[in-house]
Amino acid sequence: MVKDDREEASVVVGGASYGLPVSRGTSGPDAVDITTLYSDTGRFTYDPGFASTASCKSKITFIDFDKGIVLYRGYPIEQLAEHSTFLETCYLLLYGELPRPRSTAGSMRKSRVTPCCMSS
Repeated sequence: MVKDDREEASVVVGGASYGLPVSRGTSGPDAVDITTLYSDTGRFTYDPGFASTASCKSKITFIDFDKGIVLYRGYPIEQLAEHSTFLETCYLLLYGELPRPRSTAGSMRKSRVTPCCMSS
């Protein structure tokens, strides 16, 4: 997520208004950063079951279970499972892109990725 200095959300508590920064998501909706809400207002948020709460920032994974979407670095997980090898997927997660087809073997040796099933 990238903080957007131009946009701010506000919450009114006890007649006082508090500004909260908005972060732009790389996929999915934007997020309101409530980090300072408790220190500013003495109040917590309540979201049973984390229905609309992001628990972390990730540059690797995007998950929207309601829509059935799981992406790794922008690639649908079904596409990776069907068309990529384990090592190609490791390369994607580590370097942010799939290896070029002609350099896959060399890239895998250079990456020093050793899956537990391939240890010597």
